[in-house]
Amino acid sequence: MKIASNKLSAIMSFALKELNQMYSSEEIKSLVYYLFEEYLSVNKTDYILNSNKTMSESDLLKFNFAIKDLKRGKPLQYILSYTYFCNEKFFVNEHTLIPRPETEELVQHIINVEKDKKGLHILDIGTGTACIPISLAQQMPKHYYHALDFREEIIQLAKKMRGFITKSYSFSLWIS
Repeated sequence: MKIASNKLSAIMSFALKELNQMYSSEEIKSLVYYLFEEYLSVNKTDYILNSNKTMSESDLLKFNFAIKDLKRGKPLQYILSYTYFCNEKFFVNEHTLIPRPETEELVQHIINVEKDKKGLHILDIGTGTACIPISLAQQMPKHYYHALDFREEIIQLAKKMRGFITKSYSFSLWIS
């Protein structure tokens, strides 16, 4: 199936038809709003007010691929290549797990319990995106953080993420 036109409303209609077996219409709309925001900087209100706005052929192609990926069950976070964790944007890909809200709760609990201590060595085994040690280090910079994972691709992604964090703290990444 092909997208009928390059109007925003056509993308929404296409997504609703293509994804209706996998998601409710509200979930589909939410996913498309995320894509509008990411690819076109168009938020939900802009869409509602300007649903006949058009996009370029290259943007249309991006949407087509994204909807096909969603139809194959690919998570939105992998399509966008990022997710948010503890209010920080983290890179994700098919080599990492997508950080969970429950993990954010765990990180907050650790911060609440350990924030007044100094010089702890914290090891994150199976670090993935490195969201846990980076989030902890941002709140508790006086500790030493070590992250370990088994694939070079994962460590490279974590190193890329570490480069975007500007606070100074002790942090090492290893591959086993």
